[in-house]
Amino acid sequence: MTDQMAFTEDEVAQFYDGLEKFLSSWLGESIHYGYWTGGAGGSFTEAQDRLTHLLGDRLALRPEQRLLDVGCGTGRPATLLAQSSGCAVTGITISQRQVETARERTAGFAGKVGFELVNAMEMPYADGEFDAAMALESLLHMPDLKRALAEVRRVLRPGGRFVVADFFEVSKASAPPGGIPFNPPPPLSELTDRIRTAGFEVTDVLDITEATRPTYAELLAAVRAQRSTLDSIRDARIAEQVQRAIPLIVEHAQEHTGYAVLTLRRS
Repeated sequence: MTDQMAFTEDEVAQFYDGLEKFLSSWLGESIHYGYWTGGAGGSFTEAQDRLTHLLGDRLALRPEQRLLDVGCGTGRPATLLAQSSGCAVTGITISQRQVETARERTAGFAGKVGFELVNAMEMPYADGEFDAAMALESLLHMPDLKRALAEVRRVLRPGGRFVVADFFEVSKASAPPGGIPFNPPPPLSELTDRIRTAGFEVTDVLDITEATRPTYAELLAAVRAQRSTLDSIRDARIAEQVQRAIPLIVEHAQEHTGYAVLTLRRS
């Protein structure tokens, strides 16, 4: 992971705009991994919700607080945390299609949950506007991680919590399949060092690699079940990349990446 932009903001936005319908049919309303622990079973959606609530537990939100969801996808995690804590949530994404879908799905939560088309590396919010922030599998999509972390720190109040759930490298490998706007993850020690350098205190690091591994089987099964929805991808080039890349990405992730939840405090 470097500060050099591997992908532009426009490339990331176009990718998620083109994939919005496919990702919703493939992954459901939560575009992220699931979390299985203590013998917990249930559906993939239930496992995804458990991961969201794990982040919520670490955020320790109160009803009077404001949460920023950095890279909110189509809005389910933000809505779940607003429901469970009573706090107000602002979700941001650079995909217009994701904003539209999130707003449609959360129409009944006006005033508590809102979604905006915002670049995380250049936010329009005031200094210290939010009490807490989370980034659920979104940091590695940032063309410039240093800028994104600086902006999150700026809009958080001093002492505010920031919880990150993302991948880290456990063994060296060649780069994952090209064409997907996802930067190869760094080792966990490098990621935490960069976060500290950005002005955050790392208060807890929870390695949940094994508890997320059932996600891989769920992803491959969902691709087989939803293959027809590739026709919904408007850009034929992206559709071809996705069909070719997903099994390779899953195989790469199984062999070379771990998954961690980092609890941070804005200094």
